[in-house]
Parts: sequence; C-alpha cells; structure tokens
Amino acid sequence: MPVLRRAGGPDAAGELRRGGRPAKSRHPRLARSRRAEPLSRLRAAGGRRPLAATAIAGAARADAARAEGFGYLHAFVNEGRVAGASLQHSHSQLVWLRDAPPAAAGEAPGGLRDLVRRGRETELEVTHRADVIAFCHPAGRLPYEMAIASKEELAPWPDGATLVVALEVLREAVQRLQRVEGLVPWNAWLHQGRDWHIELVPRLATLAGIELGAGIYVNTVAPEDAAAALRSAEAD
Repeated sequence: MPVLRRAGGPDAAGELRRGGRPAKSRHPRLARSRRAEPLSRLRAAGGRRPLAATAIAGAARADAARAEGFGYLHAFVNEGRVAGASLQHSHSQLVWLRDAPPAAAGEAPGGLRDLVRRGRETELEVTHRADVIAFCHPAGRLPYEMAIASKEELAPWPDGATLVVALEVLREAVQRLQRVEGLVPWNAWLHQGRDWHIELVPRLATLAGIELGAGIYVNTVAPEDAAAALRSAEAD
C-alpha cells in the first residue's frame, strides 16, 4: 500500500514520499478571493478580474518553479470539505514537483485529442468559449466528470489568455453542475505535459473497495445523460 507523506511548512521545500521514493516539492497556496466565495460566484464578485488575477499569478508561479528546477507545477482546487478543502475561503493550490506525477506521466500520447474529438462529434459537449471546450468524459470515474481543453491547440501549458478562458469555462461548468445537483463538493486540477487540460470531478459518490482496491470505477450516470442535463441547466 503506497504511503504519501510531506515534510516542511506550506512555503518551504519538503519531500513527498510514495512507496518510499522521495520527490522534492513545494506547496504554496494562491488565494482567489479575500471573501468566502466559491469559484462559481467570482464573475458576479468582479467580472473577469479575479479569474485573470489567478491566471497571472499561476503563470508567474510556474515560471518561478521552473527557474528553481521544478519541472512540473500541479495546480488544483478543492471546493467543499468532502473534496478536501483546507480553508473556508475559496482558493487555488500549487504543488511544485521535480517530475510529472504518475497520473500525468501515464496519459497516453494523443489520448486527449481523441477525447476532444469525441466530445465535439457526439453528445458529450457541455459548453465552449472561444477555442476551449468542456465535455463529459466518456469513461468518467464519477458522475458528471468533465474535461476542459483546447479544441485545437497542442501545448504543455496554456498561455495567459487561454488560461483565463479555461477558468471561465470551469466556472460555467461548476455553475451548470450546481443547477443540476446543488452545492456539491468538487475537485479540479490542471494537467500539463503533452497537452494541457483541466479535469473536473464532482464528489457525488463515495469511493469504496472496488474503486480504491481494484481501480474499477462505478459511474451510475451515463456521460450522454450527464451532458444533456448540464447543457439544459442555465449558467450566469
């Protein structure tokens, strides 16, 4: 059974150990808002500005991480206690890693492009803005799991303008989800590498023995049904 352990303060270099193998890391936080507002309400709180500020800060932290020899910046949001939120106010978090984590390194070359094509050509698309699309994953681990990616661009990290649009699409996807299922907890993270994308996983089910022990996920909502419900829901 793998063990994950971190030593050091939130802004100090530490070590992540999984299965006894050390990996240098740093774990700073990016506060999105001084008020306790979820991501879905940030536009009402101040237009694009909070999302743009998050994108600018994230890009600056990514540059700083690379300058210090950390090759991978894992950016994520935990919203809701069940999803692992550590603070009451809404905030993003960053973990600086020397190498890509297994979940990102193990992604198949060209796999995201195939998923994006399926999202555009079938009934899986939820919404899109400019060149960025959100769609329900055809083999989602949990109900309403979505991916957000560029329709065409192949890049390990989105440029500043694209990242702002991607965060707007994420915000809209969460709004639609909440119209359908209420204020559910959720996790989202940005994968970089061969082709950047954001994964959004609502925590609508409990992971049990079959998921944790066998890696087999039981999703009770068909992705086509999930996408149809999300498309029919209104967003601000």
